[in-house]
Amino acid sequence: MRPALMMKKWSNARYLKPFVLTLLLLLAGAGGFYFLELPQENGKGFFDAVYWTVVTLTTVGYGDIVPKTVPGRMLAMLTMVSGIGLVSVLTGTLSSFLVERRANKRLGLLQVNISGHVVVLGWNANAQTLIRSLADSQEFKEAEFVAVNSLEPEHWEEASFQLGLGTKLSFVKGNPAMESVTAKASPATARLAYVLCQDGLSPETADQQSLYAALTFKTLAPKVPLYAEVGRVDNREHLLKAGASEVVSRGDLASRTLAAIGAHPGLNEFLRAVMGEQREDRQRLLGHRVLTDQEKKLSWALLVTRAIQSEGVLPLAVYTLAKNLTLQDLLGEGTALDAFILELFAAAGQNTSMGEGGSRVVVNPQAGMELSGFDGVLFLRAAGENG
Repeated sequence: MRPALMMKKWSNARYLKPFVLTLLLLLAGAGGFYFLELPQENGKGFFDAVYWTVVTLTTVGYGDIVPKTVPGRMLAMLTMVSGIGLVSVLTGTLSSFLVERRANKRLGLLQVNISGHVVVLGWNANAQTLIRSLADSQEFKEAEFVAVNSLEPEHWEEASFQLGLGTKLSFVKGNPAMESVTAKASPATARLAYVLCQDGLSPETADQQSLYAALTFKTLAPKVPLYAEVGRVDNREHLLKAGASEVVSRGDLASRTLAAIGAHPGLNEFLRAVMGEQREDRQRLLGHRVLTDQEKKLSWALLVTRAIQSEGVLPLAVYTLAKNLTLQDLLGEGTALDAFILELFAAAGQNTSMGEGGSRVVVNPQAGMELSGFDGVLFLRAAGENG
């Protein structure tokens, strides 16, 4: 940045001016006192001059170091007179800065500089349940959350108060489909993110908003896992192609769950127990871990036997982690148009990464199935466990 532009930027920073003036006065007073008074004082240096200037500037006046010459006393009077007004301005400026920062934070206008957090893009009636469930889980007990949505500040404050997470929950106001808005949530350093369907819109419009939000987020943070919900089942593939790791259809999943509960009345209590709803510590019985290299050489039956005997857990399924999709995976080279698009990206030197693709889960596989192609296992903890 050129010096002229830098000075103009500084001159526009109204909070910076009082601090700069105070620093200049401090240096000028210390320099003047050092040359006018300290040559007559043995064993005293420039730090003593700075100490005297601070004490005089703030009108404290300890009296342990005092000017003895006429020029020195004139400097002291000038420093005291200047300090009375300047310190008041400095205090008022600092108070104004803190008040304005607090107001901007309430309005969701500030950059959130954290890492390892969870980003929630969009808001609906189920958003609080999502955040509360994550905050209660062992995996996210210490995590912070950033909500990016268009709620009015008073509505956000009500939701935030109900969640009771305090400083662990931050707010960024605006449309999550806008890059300038989502960037304030520090997406690149997030642990994972969610895209929620917006209430008050048609399913098709809400899914379009979710798609734009997913594309924006994956542009800013292509390596961060993103989970999304859709209003229409047939839009699921669009979200997956936009980089979502997993996509859930809210209405479809709820309807299937209700149907299953009707057929098996005990299923609801089973799901509540698995998700930790019946436990005081809110710890889910459902857990997961990565398969070791030794376990990948086993069959499913052997893995189940060893897990029950050595760990006291019941394996339910194995899964593969989501892989990084590229433009080649989505387009292929089957048509001239696909090949032309790939050539354009290659000629421009653009990265063709499209983020994470979906994972694969095999529930209760056959006893003899080999596990070499899988990454992890889902299991149920014993009901008496607390960890």
